[in-house]
Amino acid sequence: MVLFPSVFGPSGVLSAFFLKPENVLVALALIVPIVLLYLIKPKPVNVAVPSLMFILNDMGKSTIHRLFRTIFRDILFLLQVLIVMLLGLAIAKPFIEVGQESMVHQSILVVDVSASTRTHDDGNFESIIDAATESLASENVIVLARDKPVVLDVSGDPSLSAGRAKSLLNDLHPTEMNGNLPGALDLAAQHVGPQTKVTIISDFILSPLESQELIEAKIKVLRSKGAIIDIKNPARTGRNVGIIDATMASQNATITIRVQNFNSEPEEFGIEYNGEKVSIPANILAPAGQPGSLLSVSVPVAHGKSELVLTPKDDFMVDNHYYISVPDRDAINVLLISNDADAQRSKLIPAITSAGDQFTRVNLAYAAPPKIPDLNHQVYIIKDINTDFILPGVVRGLREQVEEGAVLVVFGQPDIFSLDLQGLMPVEWKSAPTLGGRQEILVNGSLGLLHGLTDIGQVDGSQLQRVALLNGSTMHAYVQTNDGLEPVIAHKRIGKGAVIYYGIKDQRAVDIDTNAYVVVWGRIVDYSLPDVRQLNTGTGMVVSANAKTITTPMGKLQPPVLGTHAGFYYSGALPIAANLYPLRIGSQSAETKDARASIRYESTIADPADITTGDGVLSAVGEEEAKVPMELSTIAIIIAASIMLFELLYVKLRGDL
Repeated sequence: MVLFPSVFGPSGVLSAFFLKPENVLVALALIVPIVLLYLIKPKPVNVAVPSLMFILNDMGKSTIHRLFRTIFRDILFLLQVLIVMLLGLAIAKPFIEVGQESMVHQSILVVDVSASTRTHDDGNFESIIDAATESLASENVIVLARDKPVVLDVSGDPSLSAGRAKSLLNDLHPTEMNGNLPGALDLAAQHVGPQTKVTIISDFILSPLESQELIEAKIKVLRSKGAIIDIKNPARTGRNVGIIDATMASQNATITIRVQNFNSEPEEFGIEYNGEKVSIPANILAPAGQPGSLLSVSVPVAHGKSELVLTPKDDFMVDNHYYISVPDRDAINVLLISNDADAQRSKLIPAITSAGDQFTRVNLAYAAPPKIPDLNHQVYIIKDINTDFILPGVVRGLREQVEEGAVLVVFGQPDIFSLDLQGLMPVEWKSAPTLGGRQEILVNGSLGLLHGLTDIGQVDGSQLQRVALLNGSTMHAYVQTNDGLEPVIAHKRIGKGAVIYYGIKDQRAVDIDTNAYVVVWGRIVDYSLPDVRQLNTGTGMVVSANAKTITTPMGKLQPPVLGTHAGFYYSGALPIAANLYPLRIGSQSAETKDARASIRYESTIADPADITTGDGVLSAVGEEEAKVPMELSTIAIIIAASIMLFELLYVKLRGDL
């Protein structure tokens, strides 16, 4: 029970100055022993002195008055009382209210550099950088909120001085990637400590990687670690009509884009493809310009690189351009090398020829060794050959073709390994008894040729060559034997091309699903062409190359390069097209028109999310700063220690030490 609760209680008068006002009584109680020590009368000592002067001076003065006069004239007494009072009050934890930011020991800046910040010709990004610069403290950590969030550092040290942090901020440029505020806040949480201020500076235009609920959940995590949260949105909204989706259909060699009006008012726009205006009927174009409307437009795809452009310009130009890259070759030339008179009637032939599409047709030619035409094909198939007719010069020529990007397919046959293929094969012959019975062909369906397939059929074991996989090769199909897994289909990369071992000698001895057979040979033919999916990707991909530099929309850079901007990246013979919204391959888009209301886009520059700090209050620029108590106990102890040192000095000068 606290004495005088109206004064010393938790809600008493002193609670406005002390976190533990009840301990003020302790400070007062500690003074009593000191006063008592000074009141104790020492044992008198008889000394012979002339007393007339003292008697005259003390006439009319009481003993008590003389005692207190001595006490209060003694500086040691005053110093000791002050020391005890300060130490006692330190226990009571005195405090003053200060602004929350004055308690900050470290500042973490989460800076939005996503595509939407490019609104108004990068004006929004410049406003974000200005706000970040104003939020710098003496010690700073800068986290970039983008598709792949990153912490800026100098020589591996993320802690930056105000000057260094300002320099790095001024050197930043906006990207054309989706944002990822949740990921950036996770990175910020790794550097948060008590009294750390986290300033989130963004336009809060949410991308598919973000949601308001997830961002607010991450903010609550930061608050639970003692962080002070500040949210700033210095960006301006804008008007935008943008390309939000593109789908390529190989069946009819077209690309279909979807254009959305994100404004609250009708807009007029047009579409250009490689500089030529795309004709759109007026009865389709007019409704497409209405607020929130969605227009699908299909155009034939040109070989090589091409570009779709929305006109006219608006406040967000990133989604007004769409870049496309397809192989610039309109035909794949396949050479079947065989001494089998029935080779042209094999079921292999329709499987190969059906691999073509509207983008690329397949031209199939035949050669019977030893007569071999000039080697200028993209796919070579060796099947049922007389190995005595294959000359070393042919093998050297095939290897050169593979190194330049061709695909060589070698069928299994008893004497194929007696032929010196100059290290081309992905497997080696294995001395073991021939397998018998029906063998189930198992599939490595997670990658490569048989990706997505689970069961392709059975084979007569006597038709299989016993082989072992060589280092650096990949096994796509195999059989289970007593010796382990043995490849049926395997491949390895050589230079820019590939060699595929197809281990089934006689196709008539195989019971294989027809659809799977066609898929496998279609993919073998496709090995000679870059995958359209690999040539068309979203920004944020990493581009590697053997060359010293890669030509990018930002200039020539050393590999590997993070694709931060939309445009073409040249890392090989064909460019890679990167877009804010990646190209889809198939017959239709992933999202339907009815579902678009729930889809988030960087293009929605007129609709920022309303993010709160976790306590229901938006901490925006210009709001009244919150007050927090700053404890003064440490200061009181330091003052008391200083007075003690002064007391010792005084006693020394007085001659008592």
